[in-house]
Amino acid sequence: PIEQYINYLLFKMHPKKKLKIVVDCGNGTAGHVVPELFRKAGHKAIVVFGKPDGVFPNRNPDPTEDRLKKLKEKIKKHNADMGIAFDIDADRLVVIDENAKKINQEQLSYIILKELLKTQKGPVVVNVECTNLLKQVANEFGCNVVRVPVGDTFLMHGVHEHNAVFGTERSGHCTIPSITPFDDAIAISYYISCILEEPLSKQIKQMPKVFFDRTNFKCDDLKKFKTIKKLAKKLKKSYKRISEIDGIRIDINLSLIHI
Repeated sequence: PIEQYINYLLFKMHPKKKLKIVVDCGNGTAGHVVPELFRKAGHKAIVVFGKPDGVFPNRNPDPTEDRLKKLKEKIKKHNADMGIAFDIDADRLVVIDENAKKINQEQLSYIILKELLKTQKGPVVVNVECTNLLKQVANEFGCNVVRVPVGDTFLMHGVHEHNAVFGTERSGHCTIPSITPFDDAIAISYYISCILEEPLSKQIKQMPKVFFDRTNFKCDDLKKFKTIKKLAKKLKKSYKRISEIDGIRIDINLSLIHI
């Protein structure tokens, strides 16, 4: 199955440019596949924690930025084009640019959409937590954005329900259904390696600037929905664009605010 999967991805996509990529598999399932996939594609793969080990002796299974010190060191040492870290079951990924700086999921999705929407048209599904960055690039290509509640289950349901060409959420789950109809971080990582021509840091600088803040507060489970309703009713007196899909989302046009 692994050989068939690798051959399938190699058949679907071809790199525009051969890259030097540091891959942090986190001693998880990506170690079975990613190094061989990238090497067969012509990339130079520098592997960190590639041997699968259920004890996870080298880093926490969740690839948060504070746990990717080894990956960043290797990027600088080998002058790599980028680094990619996977969670243990390889359905989420984190991408680090050539300067060893993390790219957030929306920035990564923006880069993907800029290429994907050249050849595919359809809805783009994002969770309610995402900013309007992806809406800007989707609208540029005449595509709509559909928002869903937070959680990869809601994300994948929304992708299939709306026959979307792409789906993502801020936690790192991402899908291109025309390649794999589920949140497959290995396929996504390979797609990125195939489309990358300019340095990631340069592409980030060219993106529109958006701002985001999230506030969490504790609330009894038996009261939370009533609390949200009351809070939304109060906030609607001051803000016009409010969503109650999952919690409360407020969109503010910063161009109307004098700083």
